[in-house]
Amino acid sequence: MTAPAHVSGPHGLAEHAGDFAPGTTVIVDGRVSRVLGRIVATDHVETWLECLLEHDGEERWLAVEAPTGPVRYTLWRRDTAERAGLDPQDGTLHGVALTTTERGTATFSATGRFGRFAIPAAGCLEYVEFTHAGGRVAAARFDPGRPWLVGQGTGLPVAVRRP
Repeated sequence: MTAPAHVSGPHGLAEHAGDFAPGTTVIVDGRVSRVLGRIVATDHVETWLECLLEHDGEERWLAVEAPTGPVRYTLWRRDTAERAGLDPQDGTLHGVALTTTERGTATFSATGRFGRFAIPAAGCLEYVEFTHAGGRVAAARFDPGRPWLVGQGTGLPVAVRRP
């Protein structure tokens, strides 16, 4: 099985969430990884997936989005906003101003394990996305009392298969 290239509408990824279930094998940039945890998030515009992957003890995040047109895959390294040097409210990274491209809330459900990050099984998340000369930055908070999680990402081709 390969990863979806196109989906039926902006919420069509909900139909493919099972393709990224915990335990699924994903080949990202030539590296075979296992999905440890999966988040399915839906706002008023689209449904997207965020998956925590593990390869040889290294954890990375894979975002699967299809706002319009083809499915977009982004590989992220994620940390808390404090450790990453991001202020999501002011839109600064290590004191440098970022351009806000999107801000909103979404409902979510989460299955599997998420490493050192405590992600509730379901709820409402707050998110903000930025761009800067170095690429794309995104932050999400899965509950008002939890820390912001921040990632910087790069688009990649991805193939998916079941174990």
